[in-house]
Amino acid sequence: MHSVADSGFAKRLIELKKREDELRQNALGPNQNWDGDLKAWKAHQEEAAQEMDAYLSKWGWPGFLSVGFEGAQAAGGLISSLWSRPDFMRKCLPLIEQSYRFGDIWGDWFARLYDTVMFFEGKPQVYGTFLHWNPAGKLVPWTLVDPEKVDARRGAMELETLASYVERREREVQHLGWAPPWDWRESAWTRLQVLTGESP
Repeated sequence: MHSVADSGFAKRLIELKKREDELRQNALGPNQNWDGDLKAWKAHQEEAAQEMDAYLSKWGWPGFLSVGFEGAQAAGGLISSLWSRPDFMRKCLPLIEQSYRFGDIWGDWFARLYDTVMFFEGKPQVYGTFLHWNPAGKLVPWTLVDPEKVDARRGAMELETLASYVERREREVQHLGWAPPWDWRESAWTRLQVLTGESP
């Protein structure tokens, strides 16, 4: 069995996630409108993807058994944040699903990655973890498959109800002082285009 002590990768995952959080905040800029240092953020995401890919090719997904709780938690948060590499997120999806089926990670990490991949592919999400601004300036779930069954799917992943999740995220956004962009239509797709290099 590959161990935390043998790999040292748990510590590296935590470092990568912490740095990603810092650079994401810098990329958001003072107005929280993605007008900060996107170049540094994208460069770090590429570095993180390369390091994770090298590990995955040898050991599989870094779950509880291989990198411990904190390392697995960092990996789960990191993969859903690598917006500049939607191809890599898609590549990781079956690996993280397998880890979830074997009980080596929590279901919410798989759910978040699955919904994020669906968003970047322009498809409806399944678990309602991906939110965006609507024309009224409210946070709402990205398009859903079978919305009436979403809470059953969320429950299977041990997630709170969708209404509770949206309410909690709205409180968090208000606490951070975030506001919807001046043009709500740009909120989601501009992030996709900027980070994947599809627009200047």
